[in-house]
Amino acid sequence: MENLTFYTGLQNKDIWEKTWKNKNLKQGKLTNVSLEYGEAAEFSWDEDISVIKISNVPYEAIYAYRKNDYENDDDIVILNNINEKQIALNNHFMFLLDLHNYKNIIKTELV
Repeated sequence: MENLTFYTGLQNKDIWEKTWKNKNLKQGKLTNVSLEYGEAAEFSWDEDISVIKISNVPYEAIYAYRKNDYENDDDIVILNNINEKQIALNNHFMFLLDLHNYKNIIKTELV
């Protein structure tokens, strides 16, 4: 099973320096991501549209998906096994990842 690539929008460039550049990820902190660059760019709070590419993400890091028409944080579906994660990847584009345990595996890039 191959590892995955996701994108997340930045709130500001300081977050790249403080958190993502050196993968200073906190345990229990979930990351909102998209399979699509454009979707992540829409959620970037930075006027330069800064997006982080997170690659080499193992399936195990996927915690949940957001419903495609989500409106709030209640619109998530927790995924319990690899089969559910594979199905969700084929039908949804917004996910929550728990990356802390994989910070030595993933690659991050400011794009």
